[in-house]
Amino acid sequence: MSTLQARNVRQYLTGPKSAPYIFISPFYILWAIFGVFPIIYSIWLSFYRVIGMHRTDFVGFYNFTEIFLRTDVIKAFYNSIFYVVANVVGQITIALLIAILINSKFVKLKGFFRISYYIPNIVSTVAAGILFSMLFQTSGLLNMILNTNIDWLNSTFWSKPIVMVVVGWRWIGYWIIIFSAALAGIPDIFYEAASLDGANSFQKFWYITLPSLQDVMLFAIVINTMGALMLFGEPYILFTAKQTPVGPLNSALTPVIAIYKAAFENFEFGFAAAVSWVLSIIIILMTVIQINLIKKRGQTTRR
Repeated sequence: MSTLQARNVRQYLTGPKSAPYIFISPFYILWAIFGVFPIIYSIWLSFYRVIGMHRTDFVGFYNFTEIFLRTDVIKAFYNSIFYVVANVVGQITIALLIAILINSKFVKLKGFFRISYYIPNIVSTVAAGILFSMLFQTSGLLNMILNTNIDWLNSTFWSKPIVMVVVGWRWIGYWIIIFSAALAGIPDIFYEAASLDGANSFQKFWYITLPSLQDVMLFAIVINTMGALMLFGEPYILFTAKQTPVGPLNSALTPVIAIYKAAFENFEFGFAAAVSWVLSIIIILMTVIQINLIKKRGQTTRR
């Protein structure tokens, strides 16, 4: 490179036109290293079987077909159906009802109730898991109150509902705040006009409240679905004391825990990457389906 060319390059790099790109470059460099590269590498890794820590063998789609042969992974995705339904229906229904109650005219101290419901959300996953694992122990407080001797954490029937109780305890307060803010934005004139037309409380809720909350409901459903499919901390911490971080007979196993066990316990990094991509595709498909269904319902309601 000649002296003139070097001077031109130096002037460009230090000039006003390049300054914005230089200032934002640290973000894109970090994003490329910790965002783009892991995604590309995981795609490559899903087609290989890792031997030890360095050597790899190309196996094509073997890791993906192996998913359907692993009973634990199939069980994890099967459990996710329960988690998604319970998470979406349970959390949104309870949070919406409480938000409507708090926003009603006859309830005082609205700020106090909102803060009280939101406080569990700032509790860490580890702390919540330890707290509820102590609560549901055989000698725990719940059995003392009920005067029973149920081994909740060793029950294949109760393991998944207990996980949902912990998740709901932490996140229902968050959705109460979201729904409360959305409800406060609905003009009272809508309800007053409906009252003049003779609409009852259910009709006001169905034809005014729900359509007005369409965007917020979409956000809540999508985020709750993603959260249920990516559960890790709550079931892992809950059952760690029992030395079965997936519940008895894998009854609380989630896809993310299955990925973690494959990668960091069995060192099957290629298989773990394949499961990760299957999970990602499922999340993307469910998100697209939910968005389209809610938009269609909104269009039908407006008609």
